[in-house]
Amino acid sequence: MVRITTSLGRLSVRRGGSAGAAPVSGARTPAGPQGADGRLLFLPKATFQKMLRDGNPGAASMVVYFARMLAGRLDANNRRMMEILDAAARPASSEFSEFKRRLLREWSF
Repeated sequence: MVRITTSLGRLSVRRGGSAGAAPVSGARTPAGPQGADGRLLFLPKATFQKMLRDGNPGAASMVVYFARMLAGRLDANNRRMMEILDAAARPASSEFSEFKRRLLREWSF
């Protein structure tokens, strides 16, 4: 039996379902029911590659799913990086330059 717990989008799989068991994986997953029982399936690399070579639609859909997931993560990271770079490229106004601008705009000499 495998105990699956989720917290803030993180998946923790524990052998035997005991609270003190060591985590098996820390993969990200959509949030689901807390403490749900489940089965952990292992698909060996050679078996998966054979399924792909044989044209198994399930194996192909797994590849498409993972490709879309990774592309989405890459896109989100790229967008965040562009936001950070755009913010860094904008000239920051200092307190003094703001004071000087207000002084020249609001006061007449």
